[in-house]
Amino acid sequence: MRKLSAREINVLQCAADGLTRIETGRKLFVSDSTVQKHRLHICDLMRARNTVQAVAMAIRQGIIE
Repeated sequence: MRKLSAREINVLQCAADGLTRIETGRKLFVSDSTVQKHRLHICDLMRARNTVQAVAMAIRQGIIE
């Protein structure tokens, strides 16, 4: 797996915290479509089926809390 960028880690942490795409976008000052693109890229990099699986994998690997 390639290393995630700092922004991708932020997006994953927001997902782990239960924030929606819109809430994540507001928090990170980007559009919700940008958040969705980040999520899709994260899933591709981590070979996860969806954001929930990516979050679980990231927690197990110590990438996020």
